[in-house]
Amino acid sequence: MKKQERADIVARADDAFGSSSYAEYTVEKKVEGTYKLQRFLMILAYIGIFAVIAALVALFNALSDGAFGMIPVVLFALAPLATWVLVHFTWGNVSVEYKYVIDHSMFNLYAVYGGKKEKLMFTCKMKDFELIAPYNDEYKAKAAEFNADQKISGVPSLSASDIYVCLATDESGKKSEV
Repeated sequence: MKKQERADIVARADDAFGSSSYAEYTVEKKVEGTYKLQRFLMILAYIGIFAVIAALVALFNALSDGAFGMIPVVLFALAPLATWVLVHFTWGNVSVEYKYVIDHSMFNLYAVYGGKKEKLMFTCKMKDFELIAPYNDEYKAKAAEFNADQKISGVPSLSASDIYVCLATDESGKKSEV
């Protein structure tokens, strides 16, 4: 298989982004409610883990009466590194963005964790949407009547004034509220 040149890839990407059949929009999840609590608890866990490592190193040093020389100092120096590694691999779980992509009549909703890892939450054809409307009192009732098999939330905040509800039924008859 022929290796693609970077210029070819960039040109195709430019064509896709310049196309009228492609649209992309990203929103960051607002820090409120249980999401705010999760972030706060995660920060407390990071501080707690660092404190436990430091305390264990100090206890190890005190019990050994300095018999191990510089080993406790090296272990204490590794505590911030261990905490940083933990933060690097776990903070993405409480740093969420939602990305909406419409590409050639396909709607895709992704959750982006920590700005790195994308997870496809929902996909369907645009023609399968029965309703796309502002999420206000009139359409909340219609969404409740719809009896969706799956409800997917991809909004920054349910208290935001500019959120929309989408109701879709795919070819197999599965109903979704996005």
